[in-house]
Amino acid sequence: MRDNDFLMLERRDKDELSQNALSMFGGLGNCHCIFTHIKFFEDKLAREIASSQIKSIHQNCPSFAAWIRLWPEYICNRAMAFLSRSEKCVKRLTDYYFTEMAKKIIEIVKSRQDINKVPEARLNNMIKALKLTIELRNTIQHGGLPRVLRNIPKFKDIDLREVAKMANPLNYQETKKIFLDADDLVGLLQKYAVVFRKNGYIRVKDSEK
Repeated sequence: MRDNDFLMLERRDKDELSQNALSMFGGLGNCHCIFTHIKFFEDKLAREIASSQIKSIHQNCPSFAAWIRLWPEYICNRAMAFLSRSEKCVKRLTDYYFTEMAKKIIEIVKSRQDINKVPEARLNNMIKALKLTIELRNTIQHGGLPRVLRNIPKFKDIDLREVAKMANPLNYQETKKIFLDADDLVGLLQKYAVVFRKNGYIRVKDSEK
């Protein structure tokens, strides 16, 4: 291979890394916007649910309908962005499929037990929370709410009846805790520093921020 070919490969790699890093930052920006909407609807939940008739609570809770759809999007998008950063932006965000993404996150977090120092029981709850959140998102996208129409979960150790409970407005406090546990798991990934260079390229440091 000629020297010029090496230079072209190096430049292409730099371009791809920079695009992946910018995509990662864009994903985090989207998460900020989504979370703003989550808070807007969450502030309405308690009063809305209390004033609804139990028999028609799903129809009478538009804020919950928005809230329950936004949280899984926030978690899944944040998980993609954090995993990309943890893997030094070598992959595009669109290359992360949620089931494989979850398995990779779990693998990385478990390998960092000595660093994160999270008790095993707590870690298992967080792992389950991420799986439940992904199952809920898949149900919303492909099965609909309030009923979980699928009978085969993406994760063999998840009971879809638990996902159905998350979709009940009366359980929103418990559901919120599941979302927060999933978010905490994502937060345990490595946070490598991403540096913008004068030449327009991006470098990911080998040490965490």
